[in-house]
Amino acid sequence: MADFTDAQIDEVIDAALGAGLVGDERRPLLFDGIDPYFVMSIPGASSAPLDRLRYDLISLRDAARDGQVEYLIEWLQNAARLSAPRIQSRVFRAMAEALGGGGASPRLAMSTRARPDEGEARVAPSGPSSDEPLFCWLHLSDIHFSHGDAHEQWDQKLVLDKIVRDFREFEGEGVPTPDKILVTGDLAYSGGANKNLEPGASEYGLTRAWLGDVSRALGLELTDIYMVPGNHDVNWAADKDPETWALVDGVRTQKTKLDNVLQMHEDRLFGRHAQYLEFAKDFAPPCALPFWHEDLRFGPLTVRLVGLDSALVAKSDDLGHLYLGLKQWATGIDGLAHDSLVIVLTHHPLRQGWLADEREMKNRIQTDAHIHLCGHVHEAESAESWRGSGDGHVKIIAGAAHAPEEERIFGHGYNIAAVYRGEDGKLELRVWPRKWFETTNDFRSDVSITKRGLAYASHRLDLANP
Repeated sequence: MADFTDAQIDEVIDAALGAGLVGDERRPLLFDGIDPYFVMSIPGASSAPLDRLRYDLISLRDAARDGQVEYLIEWLQNAARLSAPRIQSRVFRAMAEALGGGGASPRLAMSTRARPDEGEARVAPSGPSSDEPLFCWLHLSDIHFSHGDAHEQWDQKLVLDKIVRDFREFEGEGVPTPDKILVTGDLAYSGGANKNLEPGASEYGLTRAWLGDVSRALGLELTDIYMVPGNHDVNWAADKDPETWALVDGVRTQKTKLDNVLQMHEDRLFGRHAQYLEFAKDFAPPCALPFWHEDLRFGPLTVRLVGLDSALVAKSDDLGHLYLGLKQWATGIDGLAHDSLVIVLTHHPLRQGWLADEREMKNRIQTDAHIHLCGHVHEAESAESWRGSGDGHVKIIAGAAHAPEEERIFGHGYNIAAVYRGEDGKLELRVWPRKWFETTNDFRSDVSITKRGLAYASHRLDLANP
């Protein structure tokens, strides 16, 4: 193991300061996934945040020298995720690589150690579990139509056109053809407010046209596209209304609860998504509302899609200020059949503290849903969680279909996923992650998050074969 020097500790502290990772609120997130007994064993050196950070890093270095380098690597990789897309993320990632972290988080690499609450990612069966998938979908997120200047928008066109062309490669690579398209937010970049476009163009007009190209390339209709909004699908101009902003700020600052606001002033929160909701009417009918659910039937398999809006009170500096609330979840699983495959869509992931009610909603969603699709952080991932009760849950985070230039540390990406009958009597989920490669200017299999030798990651679902 390469040593972690005093100079490197100083460099990490400087990067943490620049990324806003210093303080009591960020410390638990930095130690996420690290043995809690080790964390509790670190004595408090000082109440001063910088002194506490330095003492944490020294303790992590001491543990690494004693053979537990994985704690330090995990800390650095947490810091890289929390600081992305800022430039400081590269500092943390480079140091993790130098210490043997390989640059890929243990939570991403299917062949490495998994967190205790996530279990091991299963190796795909040696032979196919079924000739055809029961249900297959295309997962897109963070398209960001209209972001940036003219140069950036032309780059976006070139990259998004390549996504459509990439579909032609599916058959040759053994990727099934999607039945539906699921989009987890940030379809536009400013909720439809950007007027700095070519004459006659609009953010959601461009988005609709491209999604039309996507659906036609797959032999689907616009009504086969399901979506939820993201923080970039909020038009901040709505907050110029004093009453609307008072409601939003009240939830964000915990003066009132989101469910109480939805009970009395739902229209004002929905109004922040006005352009998005008008656009969404052209797609799957339930998506005309910010949160929704629908039951679909694929042969013997019933699928409950649940769309939740994690951006109802999004503004800026959203970390720790967003909520899902209980109304969204209660209506989403209302009347749910016990043998349904439940797939939840949100924009924000249930990690890193984006949601103030993250712990509660994570427990509820992991208990009642089999698959959670999300985006926002622009870093692709698929991982299993196995709770003490034996309930299995898989989260899939899509890469950004087109990441802004200043946030391009993880590149562009999307994925295809499909559910198969498993050989052990349980359903099997396969995920084909696709990633943009600058050297070839196209999308290819992202082998960094699949088992060596496979084009897909495989996960066992806790639901019996139908």
